[in-house]
Amino acid sequence: GFDLANQFLEWCYDYANDEYPYFIYSSEKFPTEEEQISFIRAYLDQLVEEGVIPSTSVEDEIKVILQEIDIFSMAVNLLWALWSWKMTFLSSKDFGYEVSLTKSQKLQFLILKTP
Repeated sequence: GFDLANQFLEWCYDYANDEYPYFIYSSEKFPTEEEQISFIRAYLDQLVEEGVIPSTSVEDEIKVILQEIDIFSMAVNLLWALWSWKMTFLSSKDFGYEVSLTKSQKLQFLILKTP
């Protein structure tokens, strides 16, 4: 769940920006539940194809993973917020770490606000 939560959070960031803060953040790019299910299903279908899990468990696994993503999204956000805060002081790179920290805090608020 943690890795997928991180993957989906990354969908919100575009690092191909040449101007400060050198990324563009858009919370609207966080995948919808339908998009998450499609992504998870493709992942699980590959595991079925490789014989790692039985095909009968896919639907149950999707539900479990969706719950894990909800829970771990907060942990991922905290991880990147703390990393951004640390890098604000330690990095000599010209990158918008403090902007990233602010975005992480706003996304965390949105996650907590979502029913």
